[in-house]
Amino acid sequence: MVYYVDHIYTLTQPYLIRFQPLVLLISVICAQILIITFALTLKVKPWFDQLIADHIHILLSIYGLLLVLWNVIGRTQLELYPDYGDSEWLSLGAPILDTQVALAIAVGFVILCTGILINKIYERSNQSISKRYFSPNIDLVLGLLIWIIATFHWLSIPSVVNKFLNEPRYPNYAYYPNSDAFSYDTTAQNLLVGVGFKTRDLDYPRRPVYALFLAILFNIVGQNYESVMSVQSAILAVFPVLVYLLTTRLYNRLSALMAAIFVILREGNAIALAGTITDTNSKLFMSEVPTALGIALLALIIGQWMRQPKLRTIIS
Repeated sequence: MVYYVDHIYTLTQPYLIRFQPLVLLISVICAQILIITFALTLKVKPWFDQLIADHIHILLSIYGLLLVLWNVIGRTQLELYPDYGDSEWLSLGAPILDTQVALAIAVGFVILCTGILINKIYERSNQSISKRYFSPNIDLVLGLLIWIIATFHWLSIPSVVNKFLNEPRYPNYAYYPNSDAFSYDTTAQNLLVGVGFKTRDLDYPRRPVYALFLAILFNIVGQNYESVMSVQSAILAVFPVLVYLLTTRLYNRLSALMAAIFVILREGNAIALAGTITDTNSKLFMSEVPTALGIALLALIIGQWMRQPKLRTIIS
């Protein structure tokens, strides 16, 4: 009996492996249908009604254009060559695991059900307390919660020795930055000791705003890499908050929460995998994450201005 079972498994295994992606796709589609059916049962207006009414032709046009480009590249065998000037940056960045994506979706589904339930309770009781007190402050509360979660999650992951961080060694067994991180660190130190705001042999500083930021942290926290790194990571934890606020302006709070979760998990993976994947993160003296934070802040300011430009004019 065992022989026949093993024989059947050996014969069907190649087919089952090939059908696995299709089964996964069907499962995801069924889950989406279940969520939409649940929302319709509670008489919640589907989010795609407004999408179909206003933007479906734009989305279909973009999708069709991408299909045409994909077809042209496939038929003409257009060859695309990567730039091998710096091979260490050719690897992919820190990933988001499929389990983490499922976690974000599950959290979003729980929040959706909770919001629908609260809305139904207030509708039946004819109370306006949610509109008077809850709605105006929800972004502030959720933003603070996102910042706290991001800070604790990122700081809970230990620093990993990598290209931009040397391992602790004699005599004081402390971490020290390396490569580009070393350049930014020495630029900040030059400013603090008064030998000029410059990078190494250059007459000017590289990334002057970020180097100034590091100098301020060193002046406040002290000459300890781990302490400065912790403070920097806590400050940069505002980034998922800005992503949340920006997404709420573009769509809704549910999507914004899921986007913030993705950012938090991805950055946590970048910290944990720093020794395996050449990438930057909030616990390194690198300028990429602060730059992303600045771009998100600028996009949020511009988006807020575009919503009500007449109330924010410079010249009246």
